[in-house]
Amino acid sequence: MENWQIILMLIVGAILTFPAAVLISTDLGWIISKKRIICRDCNHKSLKPVQFIRATIQVDGKRTPDNWSYYICEHCGTPYKLHRKEWSIPSDTEWKLHCKEKA
Repeated sequence: MENWQIILMLIVGAILTFPAAVLISTDLGWIISKKRIICRDCNHKSLKPVQFIRATIQVDGKRTPDNWSYYICEHCGTPYKLHRKEWSIPSDTEWKLHCKEKA
């Protein structure tokens, strides 16, 4: 194979790689957005992820990563918060602060 053919293949490969990466990441985002969890109130598989938050907190004077996520049931409308593998129902103020625009 000649040098110009190798260069052409590299250029075409580079040109096709970017759109493929964009399509793959877009499709993954769409698939994740359609994932549903069973609601603790109504037992329907309808808990929709609404917000995911990453933060850094202080634990014993050291900075530690932390995260939590918010969900809403598309069947009964109950909001939920998942933090450190524990489910809770967020206050109205907390829900409005983090999820009003996205729910």
